[in-house]
Amino acid sequence: MTHSIKHLHVNQRSGFAMIMAIFVIVVVGTLMALMISLSTTSLKRTTNLYLNEQAALLARSAVEYTLLAISGTDRTAGCLTRIDTVYNPNGAATPMFNIAVTIRYIGLSGGNAANECTLAENVIPNARVSAPESKGSALIDVVITSDPSLNIGETIRYHRRTLQKL
Repeated sequence: MTHSIKHLHVNQRSGFAMIMAIFVIVVVGTLMALMISLSTTSLKRTTNLYLNEQAALLARSAVEYTLLAISGTDRTAGCLTRIDTVYNPNGAATPMFNIAVTIRYIGLSGGNAANECTLAENVIPNARVSAPESKGSALIDVVITSDPSLNIGETIRYHRRTLQKL
């Protein structure tokens, strides 16, 4: 009789151990799924931050390049109004970013004298913002857009507007 009571107690105990083991497996599995999810989110956020910083630096460089291009352009023959280019790091086959620069000139009379552009070339005439010794100003809009071939899920777009003296 004592043998059957002892046998019954062992069966109840092993059932409790199985429930506890299933509970531990479920908890560990849930924690691992949470870790993978957080890791994926962190990786995506880091990639987006990196690409956004790249776009911001490219925008600053595009403004400097535009000022150099404007200074090298003979404005009596026509003004530079747009620059379109791409950024290919290390000579990659597909571009990482598309760069579009639009230039509008401020404070020029709109004639065709030295250092002036025609009104059809994005000139904003305004005598109150320029002095006789001024060569005018340029309103430069730079738009950096990530190339769709990057497959990052969402497009990175960065816009920078700056007013520069010529």
